Amino acid sequence: MPLANILQALEAESARQVADIAQMAQAEVARIRAQAQVQASAVQQQHMLAQQAPLQAERTRIVNQARLEALRVVMGTRETLMASALEMAARCLSTLSASPAYPALLRRLTQEAIARLGTPSQLRLRVRSCDVELMCGLVEEMGLVATVEGNLESEASPWGCLGGVVVATPDERISLANTLAARLQRAATLYRSDIATLVCANGQEG
Repeated sequence: MPLANILQALEAESARQVADIAQMAQAEVARIRAQAQVQASAVQQQHMLAQQAPLQAERTRIVNQARLEALRVVMGTRETLMASALEMAARCLSTLSASPAYPALLRRLTQEAIARLGTPSQLRLRVRSCDVELMCGLVEEMGLVATVEGNLESEASPWGCLGGVVVATPDERISLANTLAARLQRAATLYRSDIATLVCANGQEG
């Protein structure tokens, strides 16, 4: 083969190798650039998350604090309204002792308590001092064998002594309080959620 042809073949081969190397280099550059963009995006995302995390935590803390404060206010308002409702009920009950309906009410309270005790042969009845005479008359009317005492005022109650009776066996081993204050307290405990809902609804309407 003539020398010119050999040189020409070598030159063509060199040009092809240079083109291949250039193409490979361009592909590598493109790969590196793409990888760099992915890494940059990841770093940027991490940076954004790092900045957002404290903000989100602070937002959550503020929201939770606001909810707790609102709950505290609602609970406090509910308790205040409920206490006011029970106080109003106690004032209404306190007027019963001066009404013509009180003797029949005291008789019914006494009968209920005796029935719950199982109707013992002897009884000890405690009423307010001002109700002793009335209770003695009721004892005679009902044909009971009972001792009447007028020391009911000593019974502890947040609303004072509203009337009613405490019925016990002579030895006081068995005793049942059927006073108006005790019944109000039982109602307040038994229907606490219902009363709270009712007074809150009325408070919102007002």
